[in-house]
Amino acid sequence: MRKKLNSNRGAAIAIALLYFLICSMVSAVLLASAKANVSRVNLQTQQENRYLAAVSAAEFLCDEIASCRAEATVFDTDRDSPADDGEILQYQEDLLDRFLDSADNEVQREILSAVYGTYLDYADGAFPGEQEKEFVFSLEESEDVARIPKVHAVLTVKPDSLVMDSIFTRQLHVTMDCRLKVGDDTGWYNMSLDTSGLVSFYLEEIVNENTDVTTGAVHTTYDFTAHAVISMDRPIVKPSGLEEGEEP
Repeated sequence: MRKKLNSNRGAAIAIALLYFLICSMVSAVLLASAKANVSRVNLQTQQENRYLAAVSAAEFLCDEIASCRAEATVFDTDRDSPADDGEILQYQEDLLDRFLDSADNEVQREILSAVYGTYLDYADGAFPGEQEKEFVFSLEESEDVARIPKVHAVLTVKPDSLVMDSIFTRQLHVTMDCRLKVGDDTGWYNMSLDTSGLVSFYLEEIVNENTDVTTGAVHTTYDFTAHAVISMDRPIVKPSGLEEGEEP
């Protein structure tokens, strides 16, 4: 009888150990599955944040580009002689500072600099040429996304066609491509923006002839007004998708 009890007790212990082993294995599988689900949810959350950040950045940049409808004027009066080609080119270069001063923020400064810089390249004889600006901006104050990484933007402006071309009137049509990257060390989301715009330059010359009432001599002076206008269309947004890798 005692041997039978010992045998039953040993079998019970073995069954208990086997049951414990099975429970441990099941618990380990469930825990691993839970961790995998948490990691998957975290990854999905990161990807969603990058996507929402890219959408917010694209909308913000679309608004900034569309609002870049700027005008600038430079005056040069009471000249004793007409302006030569070099001085007229200087008028056009001086207009760039006026445009930059009219910008509401640094992003608009980059846009205006790229667009008008492309026009200046042509005016200086560098046609066809292009301007590329790379800059970083933040949307941390946006209410759309709780945490938005830095936005990397590469802006490329190219001359498209010359509408008018003379020393007094010139209009250059340009195209713009902007590539956005939003992400962190696990990857980033890409978007691209395409649009076009027009840069117009006008030079007005006024000739003044003043006659001295005593001697009858005629003194001629020249007044020049250089005026430029930048107008941009609202961009079309093209999502490029998610990429894995380190932040650009």
